[in-house]
Amino acid sequence: MKNSISLITLLVFCISCSTKHTIVDVSNKIDWTTNTYLKDTNNHFEDVLGTWKWEEGNSSFEIEFTKITNYNYDGINMAIDFILGRYKYIEDGVVVADILNNNSYTPLDFRATLVFDNPTEYTFIINDVVSDKTKKGQFKLSSNGLDTIATYSLRNLEGMYVNQSNIEFSLPTQLTLIKQR
Repeated sequence: MKNSISLITLLVFCISCSTKHTIVDVSNKIDWTTNTYLKDTNNHFEDVLGTWKWEEGNSSFEIEFTKITNYNYDGINMAIDFILGRYKYIEDGVVVADILNNNSYTPLDFRATLVFDNPTEYTFIINDVVSDKTKKGQFKLSSNGLDTIATYSLRNLEGMYVNQSNIEFSLPTQLTLIKQR
């Protein structure tokens, strides 16, 4: 009986060791392989987390970025910290798209994400919930001394498009946002 308990303890220990990930900072993507956890160890994401807003007349675009930590991808033994976004777009006083308060939003059903490139630049990928089209571009941080500012410019994804609707992309493809306090 004593040997059975020791064997079970050893097996549990070996299994737990084999599922641990090697931690790599998000800035060092080159080392991201199987059994790796791409982690925001240096808190690079802090500057972009929170609510960002653009307003002009009766139009506004608001996006809220949230950090997802230690998300494990099934079947490939990798984990990652990443940033998801929810947004609301109003054009001339009319709500065009609003997933800002969608509580059923999950990491696998993301509509906007930022991918770390360097401390002041991210790759921005956003899916328009109206047209179901996706665009990507750069999300660049700067400061005017008073506010933290982000500019983004989106373009179509490369590749062939199948079953694209005739509805145009309804979100702004180029904006300057101010981080809300």
